[in-house]
Amino acid sequence: MFRIPMVRMPGVSRPEHATWLLTEVLEAHELGPGTRVLDLCSGAGAVTLRASSAGAGWVTAIDASPLAAATTWINAKLGGQSVRVVRGDLTEPVKAQRFDLVVADPPRTARYAATPEAHRVCAAADRDLVERICRQAPELLEPHGVLLLARVGRAEIEHATGLLEREGLRVEIAAERVHASPRAVRTRGGARGGRSRGAATVTRRRRDDLVAVLRATVG
Repeated sequence: MFRIPMVRMPGVSRPEHATWLLTEVLEAHELGPGTRVLDLCSGAGAVTLRASSAGAGWVTAIDASPLAAATTWINAKLGGQSVRVVRGDLTEPVKAQRFDLVVADPPRTARYAATPEAHRVCAAADRDLVERICRQAPELLEPHGVLLLARVGRAEIEHATGLLEREGLRVEIAAERVHASPRAVRTRGGARGGRSRGAATVTRRRRDDLVAVLRATVG
């Protein structure tokens, strides 16, 4: 699999399995000098750079985080790629423009929440972000345009599929893959083995993640 050497500023998520699967699907599209690509939630810029290096003539990256936007810009410069990087709220900076290809791998912050309360808050924010992408991104597509959306887990895949279909888009799974990844499980200890009652322990278990890229088209 093609990987692009990148730097990553503190606080910016590293590309995950879903990101790399999205770049694979992106490479299968015919990208040329006239192709306009929009990368929403660009993060470190892996998808942005791949779109540019694969031949797309016009590539725009948007992220709400100033650190993520800066990271994408730095990586583009280091990679010798000419892209436009914008810090902004999803589609707001480009709402008057249209694109042949819109790609998105929105962050999944709930996966890294340290407490149940933090997980609840992050999960709600993650879900709201996906709903906004599914509602706003179709408005930016050319009549022949395509939206590629990366999702992890069957629930996320089904949720996003339903949202996009309600927007009138035709949705299919462009690619899917199962990845095994470790999961931290926190338990409460008892008095055994000299461990005080109530002490927290952390164990590592395998988690099988179904990763998919949805392809949505108009009509």
